[in-house]
Amino acid sequence: MIAIRLLVLASVLATPPGQSVRVTPAIVRVNGAAWVTCHVPSFVNNRTVEIGIGEYASSTRPMDGDQAPITYQLLFEHLPCESVDAFCLVTRILGRPTMTRTPLTMAFCGGPDQ
Repeated sequence: MIAIRLLVLASVLATPPGQSVRVTPAIVRVNGAAWVTCHVPSFVNNRTVEIGIGEYASSTRPMDGDQAPITYQLLFEHLPCESVDAFCLVTRILGRPTMTRTPLTMAFCGGPDQ
């Protein structure tokens, strides 16, 4: 379900200036955890931000337009090797949703430690 939605949205989304996503740590061990941080510029029409790791998991947080915080952070644990990117998807009252993505680097995938 998430994969289909992301594929459809990725074909029509633009990233506005100032919207960004960051993953900490930069290299994640398989079955490890990572923080995903989204920075969303203040805008009166912002209504939700979805924070996620590829097809693995995501969470949607409400936004109160230009009164909302500009930074959102979420911890994702037990990440599988198939985790390829992190994303932030912002929906608005008017206009198209905006998405920002960044690749994930997974360590120890396919080896004896998996």
